Amino acid sequence: MTESDFSCDLCRLAGPVQYRVCSHSEPQWKFVCRTCWTRVAAQQGYRYGGTRKADRRRRKR
Repeated sequence: MTESDFSCDLCRLAGPVQYRVCSHSEPQWKFVCRTCWTRVAAQQGYRYGGTRKADRRRRKR
């Protein structure tokens, strides 16, 4: 895990991209990895709140 990676709020795996989501079973906003994101997206009341990327500051605009 590099210092620019994030840890998933559900499974704790690190990765450079996470998705901000919530659902009826997870009412609080959470940042989740791609694997957990597909699981949460299938739940009732799913809401997507954006994507967080580790290399955001290093990308050219």
